[in-house]
Amino acid sequence: MAQKLYEYLTRTERIEADVREFKGNFKVNSERFTVEQIKGWMYEIVGAGLANWISDGVIKLNQI
Repeated sequence: MAQKLYEYLTRTERIEADVREFKGNFKVNSERFTVEQIKGWMYEIVGAGLANWISDGVIKLNQI
């Protein structure tokens, strides 16, 4: 799911991602997710070196 979230963020051309702003729009197979689930995937994205934390629940994607 972290991969799907990353693909969503790059497809929608987001550089910074605040979980509170996009949580209502991010869904997979019509399934919506909690803030805590999404934050967990954000941790995976940061752990993979694809983004950095700006503040709680907000990441900035690294430029490719």
